[in-house]
Amino acid sequence: MSRLCVSLLAAAAALGLVAPAANAATLIGCGTASGLPCYASGNDHEGDVEDYIAQATGLDVDLTLYGKSDDGTAVRFNFTGLGTKDGTWDVVDPTVKIAYVTVKAGSGYAIYDVGGVGDAFWTTSGILNGGGKQPKLSHLSFWTVPTSSVPEPTTWLTLIAGFGMIGTAMRLRKAKIAIA
Repeated sequence: MSRLCVSLLAAAAALGLVAPAANAATLIGCGTASGLPCYASGNDHEGDVEDYIAQATGLDVDLTLYGKSDDGTAVRFNFTGLGTKDGTWDVVDPTVKIAYVTVKAGSGYAIYDVGGVGDAFWTTSGILNGGGKQPKLSHLSFWTVPTSSVPEPTTWLTLIAGFGMIGTAMRLRKAKIAIA
């Protein structure tokens, strides 16, 4: 096997070893000068949530609203603590992985990165109403992100091995032509 093929296989193996770490359920920090976590004012509209996540993480995300606790999609979830200050949620369909949850209360909301899990604890802690007190939950919004088709390491290895075989076949063919 040529040095080029060995180098390409080593590079592919290295690429296959680089995988994003799983995210724990964490409050998104919005990167303010004071380093405060992301407690945004207003409503948790898709564009605003995407902007805050981009500001906090430096990554552009394309969110899809999977459902809210106060609309017709609520049948997709199980909730505890609605109308209170904390509780739990889980997705009925185990194949659905939620990426972010926004907790709307009072005149603001908090954004949580739940890292693709199907259940978690929620709280309005940290969100303050106009009187400076912790409000009760208005609603939860559940956000997914489209999955991209990223080749798996074995796909890369197969592809690189195929290119290597084509290169070898071409060299052998040239060698036969030169001999004849």
